Amino acid sequence: DALDRAFIKSTGTFRSLFAGSPSGWHVFNRRRLSNVFYSAGVFIKKLNDTHIQPDGSWAEDTEPDAEATQKKTEETEETT
Repeated sequence: DALDRAFIKSTGTFRSLFAGSPSGWHVFNRRRLSNVFYSAGVFIKKLNDTHIQPDGSWAEDTEPDAEATQKKTEETEETT
């Protein structure tokens, strides 16, 4: 398992306890995670801007329909 190998490598005999970062966390990996977090934030902001008014209420055309949600839930339960 990759996680086990990473743990063993980070806690090995020749690895200092005072190392600046865990083994394998190079600039590339940090940049990649930073891009994932940024993209997720942009996506969430876009969803909020689309479906929520500034006062916290639902936008008129996107207000959830309780009957449709219930019907969708029942259809999902029937197929499983």
